[in-house]
Amino acid sequence: MSNLSRILCLALLLGLLTQVVHADTATSFGSQNSSNHQPDWEDCVAFREKVINSKKSKEILDELFSKIDEDDFCAKNILGILHAKGLHVEKDFERSYAIFHNLSEKNYPPSQLNLALLLAKKEGHSSETLINLLIGIIVKYTDTEYESCGFFEWDMCAVGEEWAHIAGSARRFAQKYVDGLPLRTASRATLTTRLREANTVSGTQL
Repeated sequence: MSNLSRILCLALLLGLLTQVVHADTATSFGSQNSSNHQPDWEDCVAFREKVINSKKSKEILDELFSKIDEDDFCAKNILGILHAKGLHVEKDFERSYAIFHNLSEKNYPPSQLNLALLLAKKEGHSSETLINLLIGIIVKYTDTEYESCGFFEWDMCAVGEEWAHIAGSARRFAQKYVDGLPLRTASRATLTTRLREANTVSGTQL
């Protein structure tokens, strides 16, 4: 097990992901409210695109860090994306992970999803841990409507009902991830079953 997986498992034990959805199957993030630190989601997406597309690194980073100084979760999440991609700042996997992890503890859904996406890029990561993270997101944030939102694809995110678009992205990524596992393996069969159960719990079917 990699160091990153050990840290994540420790976080699970300490209660970062606290609400059991299905025995030994999935966990959902805590209920701490982060709404006081969230700008309007459409404004957040617009600012993210502005930062990503800016040709003036110093000026845009000054604006970004100004928002971070105000404890803006959206801005902090964007900084995590920049470090993951090496855009405007040094590419730093561990720094990006730390940012997403910290915001996940504060129950910020975009960072919870980004934490899972970043873990999937880590060589030697635990498939079970990753799917449990994604299932927790799916069950917690699923609503009647959602739109896809891929933070590492740099596409504009459509706004669903509350954070339902986050659940939609987690669902699609989880299915793609499971489909990519070797055929006829116990792990693939088990994770497929868990994902199906999560979608049943959240009232949706893939």
